[in-house]
Amino acid sequence: MLNFFEKVGRFFVNLMIVGLILLVSIQIIIGNEEYQNRLQMAENFIKSYFQQPIQEVTRVTQHESEHKLEIIEVSLISKASIPEVWLMKNGERMGNFADGKVRVEVSEGDLLTIDSREYTNTLWFKITFISDDIISFQQGNQFRISGEELKNLGVIRIGDKL
Repeated sequence: MLNFFEKVGRFFVNLMIVGLILLVSIQIIIGNEEYQNRLQMAENFIKSYFQQPIQEVTRVTQHESEHKLEIIEVSLISKASIPEVWLMKNGERMGNFADGKVRVEVSEGDLLTIDSREYTNTLWFKITFISDDIISFQQGNQFRISGEELKNLGVIRIGDKL
């Protein structure tokens, strides 16, 4: 009978050690910005996976929206003005962040990119305005970009938001 209680005791001690290791690991992951960005990318991927059938239906029913121009505005969070950083659409520079924000007209399939190759520090950006028909981004989305980087934000998808 004593052997049984020793095994149960060892089991609970091992369970507590594994739980403690998991708790510390999760705290480390949550505190690391790189892992936070990866978790956010995974969350966005999962959201887009479940929204994909909705996008396909709206694309079939809304043919005129493919040629419609919409507006998106990206703003700096961490700084007030950085003229060395550019917002690009399909590889073409559309505007720099000298005023702290860039507003650009987009259409279906446009690729948005931030060019910070001439700036060395880490920057945070936020979508501060977005037209109602753009479904690939949401107002309030934030992006972290390391200095000296050319980062794709994503491809513009237009349809009715449900």
